[in-house]
Amino acid sequence: MQLGAAGYTDWLFFHLWKPNKATNQGCPDVRVPNTVIYRWAKPFFWYFTSSDGNLSRRFKNKMTHKHIYQEFMDNPKGIVASYLSFQENKKHEAVMEYFTSESFIDFVHNRDKALNGILQSWVEPKNFRNSLIKVVWSSQFCLIERRTNIHDIRSTKVDFYDKLVTFEGLEHNSNSEAVTVPSIVKEIQKTCLGISDHIRVVTGGNVSITRMTLYFKQDYSDQIWLLFCTSLKIFDLNSFERETNSKEVKISLPEIAKKRKISSKCGLSELKVNKKLCVACNYLVKKESFHNIPLKVLIKITEIGRTPPDAEKEKEPTKIPSVVKRINPSITQKDYLKLKKNKQKLQKEVKVCEDCFLFYTKLFYHSGIFSNEKPAKTRQHTPIRQPVVSSLTTESSRPNSFLFVTQFPNIPKDPKPKIHLRKLTSHSYKRVQLKSQARPRTEKTPPDSTSRVVIAYRSPSALPKKSPSRKSLESTELKSQFVQETIGLLKNGLTNSKY
Repeated sequence: MQLGAAGYTDWLFFHLWKPNKATNQGCPDVRVPNTVIYRWAKPFFWYFTSSDGNLSRRFKNKMTHKHIYQEFMDNPKGIVASYLSFQENKKHEAVMEYFTSESFIDFVHNRDKALNGILQSWVEPKNFRNSLIKVVWSSQFCLIERRTNIHDIRSTKVDFYDKLVTFEGLEHNSNSEAVTVPSIVKEIQKTCLGISDHIRVVTGGNVSITRMTLYFKQDYSDQIWLLFCTSLKIFDLNSFERETNSKEVKISLPEIAKKRKISSKCGLSELKVNKKLCVACNYLVKKESFHNIPLKVLIKITEIGRTPPDAEKEKEPTKIPSVVKRINPSITQKDYLKLKKNKQKLQKEVKVCEDCFLFYTKLFYHSGIFSNEKPAKTRQHTPIRQPVVSSLTTESSRPNSFLFVTQFPNIPKDPKPKIHLRKLTSHSYKRVQLKSQARPRTEKTPPDSTSRVVIAYRSPSALPKKSPSRKSLESTELKSQFVQETIGLLKNGLTNSKY
């Protein structure tokens, strides 16, 4: 017996529904939501859990889209159903879709179905966060993993699929958790063991399950529901191969949910939530991925016939650029000519998506479209005059004293500069910056233009002989000899000095 990817759930649900001759009932302790199995793009089987808790199947006269619509639309305000479709050309791959009331009506009455698919009613999760439990079971072990979405399903600030995906979506949208509640673990193990025993009984002991991968869901009342099967390995005594080894089905999202941009003509309203129209490419993009660009750049580049590569093309080209028409649909040719002459309006910024922003900025800097334009006039600031610093030291590489004179250019020297003494440690060489002494402001002399003299000494031997220590420099002798010698150095141009 060969089972395709689309036949795992179909085969499993059929044998779970098949009644046991001893009890005349299906597999006990298994809850299944309303599940419609599609074959050749038409509803073929409809399984559900009856009020007494047994797995049942509807009659053929109920297998119509009218009855499916009436049964599934119990919760029209929220999410209605999920749809797992299989492609013939892509083996072991499936696509998971979620429907609201609006998209479910379009799916039931208008949309083309896949040849093989599974339509299930929505099971409300616990704590308003979608969660699935993946179970890999065999007779030797049982691995249980839970994956919970990090977003609230009621949130309108998150994309539709980002708040619903679990195992089929990107990892950053959900968290992997270990199932540690003993009651849930015990119930899941009991259900898997009951499925294996029931199939062995209803097949007369000819078929036994050696390994299977099942997906369960816990609802708000802590009940466990069986959703679908993605891998099934069986041992069949009647088959020539005896053991059928199946490859696990990989579940992914539809292509429209993977795209960062969605066409503005898309009929799925749930995908348009938290998205904004880009005036450059006419696609719906997330609000967080918009950037500002001047309107003048958009008009210039559009007029030379350059548009973003993925932009929607107009059926009837006009003289007014499509960017301007999307910003102001009622604009006329006369208004557009006035707009091009209004430099103030051209400098206004327009929000475009990230792809269009990169496209326009690349052309702006590399194509030379704006090279002929004159640069904007800017206010010229006068440069700040920097002080000219001259230093006088002895001929030795490590002098005992330094004399720094700081004076602004084009300003007459102060006949009485202020002298500052700074003592240096034995291993330090640093310049001491001091505030200049204020002078009366004149027309030629700006404020704070007093020249500054800093004498830094290391040892008393570097000082004049009559001033051997710091205390003597601070005494009245400083005025008589040291200041006179320092002023003399300044008058001589700081050239002949023993300091």
